[in-house]
Amino acid sequence: MAKSSNHSNNSSTSDEYIIVLKNKDKMLNDSNTIELNVILSLAYQKQIFKILVPVSVIRENSNELFDINEMINNIFSKNDKIISSEYILSYYLNDENANVTPSYCASGYNLLLEQYGAPDICIATNTPVMSAACSKVREYNKYNMIIFSWVHNEIKRYEQSGQGGVSDMLCADYHLVLNNSMEKEIRKAKENAVIFNIGNPIIHTLPDIKQSPASNKLAFIGRLSEEKRIDLILEGLCKAKSVWNLDIVGDGPLVDEVRKWISILKLENRVRLLGWQANPLESITDASFLVSASDYEGFMITGAEALAMGKPVLGTPTQGLTEYVTNSENGYFFDFNDADSLSKLLDDISAGKVPIPDSEKCIRSVERYKKEYYFKNIKKIFLDACKYHL
Repeated sequence: MAKSSNHSNNSSTSDEYIIVLKNKDKMLNDSNTIELNVILSLAYQKQIFKILVPVSVIRENSNELFDINEMINNIFSKNDKIISSEYILSYYLNDENANVTPSYCASGYNLLLEQYGAPDICIATNTPVMSAACSKVREYNKYNMIIFSWVHNEIKRYEQSGQGGVSDMLCADYHLVLNNSMEKEIRKAKENAVIFNIGNPIIHTLPDIKQSPASNKLAFIGRLSEEKRIDLILEGLCKAKSVWNLDIVGDGPLVDEVRKWISILKLENRVRLLGWQANPLESITDASFLVSASDYEGFMITGAEALAMGKPVLGTPTQGLTEYVTNSENGYFFDFNDADSLSKLLDDISAGKVPIPDSEKCIRSVERYKKEYYFKNIKKIFLDACKYHL
């Protein structure tokens, strides 16, 4: 196993590291939380107690900030002796004025590994170009480290924004993907690529639901940003002949715009802005459906969590939703960028023309994303890779 040259004489414990490669501008959102959970779980499984987590994954005062100490406590039992957990400021791999090329990103990562030693496993995330960057560092230094690619959105979105594509991801040894569409795209470029379709786990605690859902009640959970298309949801609500109410759980850059849209459409008595919630699921217990109108999703965690509560999903057919929603079985799809399609669906549901999916079917449809199954699976993937390569 790769050793940390700078720490090997300072402790009698293992000096191996699991390192997460991060972009400077990424907040600790749901996907980042999952990555850190996996890293810490794997570290414990291999008895690697020194864990390097770049501080760049955390932004102070962020609504999406997750308490790392709480995460550690959730993974390590009170009876386990944690020798040390390190959180060290990593070299930022990009800035606003830099061209994010593999060579540029690799230089920052190389400096980090020169200081702390090569890891056993390098998880290249959040963009495809990071796989190429890690590969360059490995090749230059002749490191014996395993590289996993792990991106969290539609691959074409990264390519369109100059953050790399499938060709960069193929620099990795293995690939963790969130949906079948990602797998097909990688497989098209390299038929024998080793790919694991892992989705994302249900991370929030599911609340007890003691009352029946309210009639014609929608809930939205997510960041209030342009790609989430809150405007389309509000327009669909306004155009529907049936009367529906909506709770919006979340915050983001468009919160003031959303307030204006609600006012313009005269929906003040039917729409509530609940803001960010530590556990948003507790705010949707009386909803009859979760709704999403996103332009794109890599994997929609909130949709899986709503289904785990027995609540069907209404949404646009993004990659991240078609992965587990089957039309009429546990939800319904409406067309992209089409408020009329949503309003018609709402009217058909209200009139009983389309049935409300059975709650038990909804729950069963996402059982594979339960944390206990998810982490057991992904730890096996990582440990098997170590046994094969190291």
